[in-house]
Amino acid sequence: MVVLTPEVLLSEMDVVFEILILDLSNIESVKGAIEELTDPVDVVVMNAGGLGGKTPGRVLEDQGGFSSIFCANVAGHVVLLDGLVEAGKLSRTAIYAGSEAARGLPVMGYPKPRIETGSVDEFQSICDGSFFADSRDAKTMYAHTKYVGALWMGSASRQYPQHRMIAVSPGATSGTNSAAHMGPVVQFVQKTLLFPLLKLLGNAHGVEMGARRYVDAILDEGTYQSGHFYASDGPNKMTGGVVDQMKLLDDFGKEDYQDNANAAIHSFL
Repeated sequence: MVVLTPEVLLSEMDVVFEILILDLSNIESVKGAIEELTDPVDVVVMNAGGLGGKTPGRVLEDQGGFSSIFCANVAGHVVLLDGLVEAGKLSRTAIYAGSEAARGLPVMGYPKPRIETGSVDEFQSICDGSFFADSRDAKTMYAHTKYVGALWMGSASRQYPQHRMIAVSPGATSGTNSAAHMGPVVQFVQKTLLFPLLKLLGNAHGVEMGARRYVDAILDEGTYQSGHFYASDGPNKMTGGVVDQMKLLDDFGKEDYQDNANAAIHSFL
């Protein structure tokens, strides 16, 4: 029996994996990767993202005018999903990495998104960062960005009804590179203090459990419905069982919000 250690996987990577490198914060890179892909994929898991590095609110004029944090967390994925479907290169399911922050996570300092009208204009202001003119707090921007991302997947499920479109949060997952582009102090606190403490308190889990949430959503078609957003089942929970987030914030079930978010994103593309 061969134990699949990281070393074994790396040595067999040319057999196990085909590597296709792309930059989700660069629209042309995403389009180029889609063209390079020769065969359709059964499933795409859109897991890239983060808090936007040191300048999350920076407007990327060469990327349609999205903010840096929005481009990496949502816009690049929209271009990827649209391109795969339109090119006939996605056979079945798309999974978008949601976040509990999208409905507010007070225990971690992520505020509940403050949406007044759910209009295209309001969502456009989140896309380009002008919504946050009075505050450039990365956690506030991230919460609103992930909120729009979850709404977009709801709209995409109707845009592409022949595919399953599901937003799933991996939960509070230790052992990732989510702080890789943050300052050294943030990286130290997150890796050395925050996640070990959260795991000790039972409110975080490892990479295996985070990935399991994606696998469950891919395989369990009865439980995980297309167009819905699944994440931890309590307002301050980041691990354990998942639940349809409409039960915690009914915005996620509003089709007008979903379609307006989708239209807002595409107005920049």
